[in-house]
Amino acid sequence: MMGGRGKDIGSGYYQIDIDEYLQRINVNKIIEESEEKRNSMQKNGLYGRGSTSLLKKCACCEKYTIPVNVEHAICEVCGWIDDEYQNMHPESNKGSDPISLNMARENFKKYGKAIVL
Repeated sequence: MMGGRGKDIGSGYYQIDIDEYLQRINVNKIIEESEEKRNSMQKNGLYGRGSTSLLKKCACCEKYTIPVNVEHAICEVCGWIDDEYQNMHPESNKGSDPISLNMARENFKKYGKAIVL
């Protein structure tokens, strides 16, 4: 019978297939996002209060500050108004925010807030 040794390659190590590898990457990504969310909540004083609100990332500053299922919420970190149209069209300034998402991201990098007057 020909063939390899299967998954067991000796010395306590084993080979993994591509599906298992991709699953591990996805799990690690979920863990990293959860840690970012927890850190953001701790920074904003929301962690440990038993908050039932689920938060998603702000499209501008990428911090977990936008409540899920709430339209036009304002990010507490950068001031971006969460507008689904502008989030999907980052060059557009037609929406809740007076400037485009790309411009807001540049402003956040330079000034620490999305909209600079």
